[in-house]
Amino acid sequence: MFLIILIITIVLSLIYRHRVFCLYLCPVGIFAWIAFSLLAIMVNYGYIISVFSDPLGLGWDLLGTADTHFKALIPDWIPVIQGIVLLAGLYQGVSRGFMAIKDLLPDSRTQIRSMVLPSIFAILAVNLLLKLYMGKADRELMSGIKALRQEYISDQRTIFQSWG
Repeated sequence: MFLIILIITIVLSLIYRHRVFCLYLCPVGIFAWIAFSLLAIMVNYGYIISVFSDPLGLGWDLLGTADTHFKALIPDWIPVIQGIVLLAGLYQGVSRGFMAIKDLLPDSRTQIRSMVLPSIFAILAVNLLLKLYMGKADRELMSGIKALRQEYISDQRTIFQSWG
């Protein structure tokens, strides 16, 4: 996906007269790559810690962590964190785009009109990545919230019945 965004950035820089209009895609692409890599790091951090202790697989225990058990780091929150990272990249990209054209276009109306299409493209790219990263997670999150609400309601009914 990062490669696709890079290719689109190059194509848009050839289309636009000024290359500063394509600077907004760099933060979006970098933050998309961070969000993608975050999954592997958060799931496999226990393995990484044990490998630091035994880097060659010879049974060493240099740091005392060779026998640590595998446990993913808050796996339920990974899609939410990825979404926050992607939205931060979108914010950084659009704000950098406005900062880049501030010197070229002194009028604020012209700046806004010139950044409408690049901003829409960035929003669509981030929306696609959010659907890829959080597609199943948002359904599971909503079903979990509904289950918690139903459990709370049943607990409240039980409390009220015990009083009466």
